[in-house]
This record gives sequence, C-alpha cells and structure tokens, in this order.
Amino acid sequence: MNTDPVTQHLDLIANALIALGYVIEVDYTGATIIVWLENWPALVKVKQQN
Repeated sequence: MNTDPVTQHLDLIANALIALGYVIEVDYTGATIIVWLENWPALVKVKQQN
C-alpha cells in the first residue's frame, strides 16, 4: 500500500466521485483527476499548500 499523502487524497477524491456516479481518470504523476461530464471534461488538480 502506498503511503504517499498525495496518492491517498487523490484516491479518496476519486472514490467519492465514483460513488456519485461520475466516470473519472486519475493521473498520479500530474496529481490530477479528470471527471467526464456530459458535455466536457472537468479537471481536479491537487496543489501543494504554501
């Protein structure tokens, strides 16, 4: 199991979106989630807090 906090949070967000019925793609290297909506994709990006 990966203990990387970014990966853990991406997985939590992805699982929540899947549970809501969205089709998603996760890009762990870019720390992004693509949410496929009806007319266009939406991008969710994890950014480091400063």
